[in-house]
Parts: sequence; structure tokens; C-alpha cells
Amino acid sequence: MTTVYVAGRTKRIPEILKLYEWLEAKGFALTFAWAREDEGIEPPFRGSNSNLTKHKMRKELVAASEADIFILLSDPGIRGAYIELGSFLNTTHRKPHKRAFIVGGEEFEHSFEALDSFRFVESIEKLKDELGKV
Repeated sequence: MTTVYVAGRTKRIPEILKLYEWLEAKGFALTFAWAREDEGIEPPFRGSNSNLTKHKMRKELVAASEADIFILLSDPGIRGAYIELGSFLNTTHRKPHKRAFIVGGEEFEHSFEALDSFRFVESIEKLKDELGKV
């Protein structure tokens, strides 16, 4: 079964939850459905030293690294998801079948254009079309 990790801003949780449903209906397994978790972590997320925040962040990094497909719902100013993306990328040299999809944001994303594992897609609908080919 192909595993997936979805990264994005908390303001996009409703959209992420719908994507989770679609992915699971298509037979993908989520490595960690962080948007479904209600662990009581409140903003601001940056600079928090709480054990709860640290625990969730560790789960996110491990889940991202274990995924076959990494999906980043990009937005201007997004930062934390790039740490998760780095965790994922750290494993792609050992597993070349892994793919990352950056949804939206091509106009401000330039770091990874040369990597074979990257695909830029304009929308979640275009992402679904691409995942249908996996």
C-alpha cells in the first residue's frame, strides 16, 4: 500500500481533511493524519517548548520520512512544512520511488525544481489526477 503524508498550514485543515478522505477512499494510507489530531496545541506554534508540541513535531517528522508520497499544500510564508519536507527528502536517495507534490505556490517555490522526485501541481484537483497515475 502506498503511504502519504500531507503538510500544510493549520488554516487549511478543512481542505486537508477532505484530501485525507479522498486519499483513503483511493486506497492510500496516511502515515500520520495530524489534522485529525486534537492534542490541545494552541498557537503560537513557533518557539513553543511544551512537551506536547515537541512530541507532535517528532511524530510529524517520522511520518513524513516514512511516506512514499509527500504532499505540501503551499502558501506564502509557510515554514514548518519545509522541515517535514526535509525529513522526507532525507530518505529519497534510499528509495527513489518516492515523490513529492507541491500544490500551488509555483510562483514562489524555486528550490527544488531540479529534483526528479518533485512535481508542481496547480490545485488539489490536478494533484488527484497525478495520483491517479501512481
